Amino acid sequence: MMLLSLLVPLLVITLLAVESVAHSSGDAENGVVPVLNDNEGSCAGKGGEEECEQVKNSLPDKKYTESDNQDSYPSVCAVMFAYENSPFLSLVLDSLYAQDYDKTLIDLNIFVLKGYYSVHVEQTVANWISTHNNGGYNSMSFETTFSLKDSLENMDCFQSGEKHVLLMDSRSHLTNSYTIKHLLQSKRSVLTPLLSRQNKYWSNFWDDASGFGSSSLTFRQLEESLKEEPQPPHPTFVPSDVGYVRSPRYLGIVERKQKGEFATPLAFGVIVFKSDVVPQLKAAVSKITPESSRNEWLFSLSLAWYLYEQRLSMFVTNVSPFGHLIDPSLFDPSKLHPEFYLVETNPFEWTALYLNEEYANFAQYGTRSNCTDVFLVPMFSPLFATHLIEECEAFGRWSGGDHKDERIQGGYEPVPTQDIHFKQIGFSPSWKYIIRTYLRPITSYYYTGYTLQGDQSLDFVVRYRPDKQDYLRPHHDASTVTLNVALNQGGVDYEGGGTRFVRQNCTLTNTKPGWGTLSPGRLTHLHEGLKTTKGTRYILVSFIDQ
Repeated sequence: MMLLSLLVPLLVITLLAVESVAHSSGDAENGVVPVLNDNEGSCAGKGGEEECEQVKNSLPDKKYTESDNQDSYPSVCAVMFAYENSPFLSLVLDSLYAQDYDKTLIDLNIFVLKGYYSVHVEQTVANWISTHNNGGYNSMSFETTFSLKDSLENMDCFQSGEKHVLLMDSRSHLTNSYTIKHLLQSKRSVLTPLLSRQNKYWSNFWDDASGFGSSSLTFRQLEESLKEEPQPPHPTFVPSDVGYVRSPRYLGIVERKQKGEFATPLAFGVIVFKSDVVPQLKAAVSKITPESSRNEWLFSLSLAWYLYEQRLSMFVTNVSPFGHLIDPSLFDPSKLHPEFYLVETNPFEWTALYLNEEYANFAQYGTRSNCTDVFLVPMFSPLFATHLIEECEAFGRWSGGDHKDERIQGGYEPVPTQDIHFKQIGFSPSWKYIIRTYLRPITSYYYTGYTLQGDQSLDFVVRYRPDKQDYLRPHHDASTVTLNVALNQGGVDYEGGGTRFVRQNCTLTNTKPGWGTLSPGRLTHLHEGLKTTKGTRYILVSFIDQ
């Protein structure tokens, strides 16, 4: 029963794993890419019979399968716009590379929009391309640009007009490997997959808008009026005239309670244009101003407006889960490793990089026969350990190991160490989320009747080395439970070190980076930090529920 009850708090981790598996299969059966499942109520909800008929008319004449001859796939001119402040960019690029599509039919062009912090993006893209060595694509190119419009218009595969065009940006993470196939098999000429930020309603489309072709009507009202009497759009495009309008059905679409393909005034992130409408796409791009070409949002808004000026309808599909948008709202490019701080806004990506690959199997590792109530925990990846050390060393303000410590309440530390507190490097909000989301189910499993709160904790990185502080005397921790995580490898990065629990008469040494130990604080587990004789030893310490 205890293990069963643990499944509930582990739901976050389970869902992340399921998303990766389920999306990669695209809900497909026998290798067939799904288009519409009438049994799931795709035509249910608001919209009525007319909307249902539109969905049915969009169904493809054929379905691509894994066994299809590659000659049956159309050629694609794929463009990725990489913007500054694009966290987890390597994972986004990997998701494009993982698309189940014949890469010899894809010309991949990556453009990095120049900006103040775009150097990091340029390096990430360059490293990715170097690693993949053309990746099997028909062609692959990469360049920086000050104008998204100029970059498109200078592409041979775009100008030829013979290929389908895929526009994608650097904040769209496709976890469904059949996304490109799905978009191409629809009858829609312009189609985007629904993507939203994790645990939010912020998505890559507007279901209604003001300023699209009428000063007094919204997009949906205008669409209705055009059935009776065609009206010309505004003679000129003024971005400030266009505004977002929340429609009654928007939440149902984002939640996928109402499924189908829906007309939209504006979409971005990932868009497929069939070859038959590429001339209209080129015409729309040609009208985008130089100013709008240098701004990611104005570019998307201008493109949507000029497409609608030609009465070219854009559609968004939510008939399958396709992925999600990366949330850059807390991205701080001044940090050495900005993604390290984004666990709450981008848990799927953060988990992929920083959680230990054995985390879900923690119960197999914990019990130590010779060390009562001390448990080994596969907590973080080696990359987490490396990045935390580097963040601390970049910050550089290690405490002096004195009893006087103004960083803590009362200003006195009875058992001082040379350390850096998480508050000093801005990691405390992320850490509170981490211990509540990832550590709480573990502590509940091992310590029956205890539920980690995480409201009060003291969290820091300790640095031991022979010429400074090399050991720590026996002491109790000011906590209900303590997490101690190794950040580098004993016997490789340093010699000596380790933790000895005095009453239990057990010693832990050479713990792997990212792996930690849980132990009770305060009364029962007196312990000491053994002397580091060579090199530098780093550990993460968290006094939880003080």
